[in-house]
Amino acid sequence: MRNVRKKTALGILFILFNVFCYGQSVTLSSQAAVNNFATNYPGDSTFDSITIGGSDITNLNGLSQVTDVTGDLFITTPSINNSPLTDISGLNNLITVGGRLTLFNLKFLNATNLFPNLREVGSGVNGDGLFIVGFTPANISGFNALFNVSGDLAVQNTIYLVTLTGFNALTKVKPLSSNNQAMLYFSNNRALTNINGFGILNEISWDYFFINNPSLVALPNTPLLTIIGKTLTINKCHSLVNFNGINNLTTIINGNLNISQNDNLSSLDGLDSLSICYGIGISSCPSLVDITALSSLTTFNEVSNRAIVNISDNSSLSSLTGLDNINGATIGNVVLQNNPNLTLCAVESFCEKIAFDTNLGGFTNVDNNATNCNSAAEINAVCQFLSTNEITENSHFAISPNPANAILHLQFQNGITINKLMIRDITGKLIVEQLDDVAKINVERLAKGIYILEAHSSEKNYQTRFVKE
Repeated sequence: MRNVRKKTALGILFILFNVFCYGQSVTLSSQAAVNNFATNYPGDSTFDSITIGGSDITNLNGLSQVTDVTGDLFITTPSINNSPLTDISGLNNLITVGGRLTLFNLKFLNATNLFPNLREVGSGVNGDGLFIVGFTPANISGFNALFNVSGDLAVQNTIYLVTLTGFNALTKVKPLSSNNQAMLYFSNNRALTNINGFGILNEISWDYFFINNPSLVALPNTPLLTIIGKTLTINKCHSLVNFNGINNLTTIINGNLNISQNDNLSSLDGLDSLSICYGIGISSCPSLVDITALSSLTTFNEVSNRAIVNISDNSSLSSLTGLDNINGATIGNVVLQNNPNLTLCAVESFCEKIAFDTNLGGFTNVDNNATNCNSAAEINAVCQFLSTNEITENSHFAISPNPANAILHLQFQNGITINKLMIRDITGKLIVEQLDDVAKINVERLAKGIYILEAHSSEKNYQTRFVKE
């Protein structure tokens, strides 16, 4: 009986301990409250939630005992014009935040080596994660012990942030096995120029977004990132010229590749390893001239509805070379609109799609492009021509540039003597014949389109295909 009473008493003490030490939600609205924290919560290291925001709070030195917050940690200042908080190093002993960690409008914060011991944020519930929002200092660094974010990681709506550095231990933004939505996104950061760190990130369970970061000059270098669970979106990042940084990305499991309104994007370099996604959309990138980096893309893994391909409003793009290796039977609706220089659309995947659909179905909006790309019928005509006039590319001679708009240069293997050059259109009609200088040929007067270049020797004729842009 005495042992039963003893066990009961111990059980009650255990419950009381958990109630008083692990069930506390704290709001700190003054520097005095921060300074008296150890007095008010003697020995306590774990709290349900902590909210910090006060007109006279300048530092959090009184919070050094805090190691764990099972729920949310919210740190802010009263307004953008009253932002006295400069030092949050009092939270340097923090190890875990089980819910949402938010840094909001901390304009004058000394943001060097933030949260050096923080290891995990979030517990996999929607809304959990790490959020850096609003008015920030120009440079933020830290989070270098953080290895897992089970929730969103967002840097958004910042005004002054120029450089973000850190996250050198981060491997996952919510493990894929959790099967919950979680995003890594950088959005509406008008001054953000450099993102350094994230070097061992290997898994993002949902979306990877870069939206409206007009000053960003490069994507963060993530050489271990191979899988994105949902969608890769890059929009209104006008200083990007390519996508180097995600060079080993192979798979977008359940979503699309969305690229739009990136004014200075000239190529898709960085996507060279991508082989699987649901579909692609590339639109309103006026400087984009080359999508050959997508040559590894072979599989659209949306089986039930078939994937959508949308290439629209790209004023410099002349060729869809790069989409050649996709299984044409997996392509659903195709939108090709308002690409005034686009003339090579009869890539192998589209020709396969036409053969699969038999009635040119799926080419829902194909118009306002250059010759050979203004309708499904035009694309089909080129496909038919290419299939009945098979050209075997060979190493006997090379041409450059391709596409060309003025002079096309030719280089032949040693021992090959060429005596005549001929250019034919896709109907087989002879357009140009040249007998003298066979090292180059002027194509400036040709209409935009696909042409066959024939090089004739006394022993053999050679053919290759080129695009006049």
